[in-house]
Amino acid sequence: MSWFETAFNGSTSSPTSTPVVLTTEPPSDTHWGQQVLLLHPPQMALYGDLLHGDFTLGRQKENHRLLWIRMTLRHTRPMTGEEVYPERTINYRVD
Repeated sequence: MSWFETAFNGSTSSPTSTPVVLTTEPPSDTHWGQQVLLLHPPQMALYGDLLHGDFTLGRQKENHRLLWIRMTLRHTRPMTGEEVYPERTINYRVD
């Protein structure tokens, strides 16, 4: 599951003296929701494995309120130093 928080600082012409921060972290009072980012095929991990990831989040061109997410995932096993799965990139469209 993923969630985010964002600060509303006003604009250059009308800055706010006190930023307002909204979060979608559970439990949340905002209408924004959390997203579940499923891996397909599933990535099986053992206790102690490390999963490293990079996330890129952007707006969709068709509608700036909709998002796309790109996740690059690396999976290693520290006890042996082996890479368990090759690096993979998954693209999500959040409508």
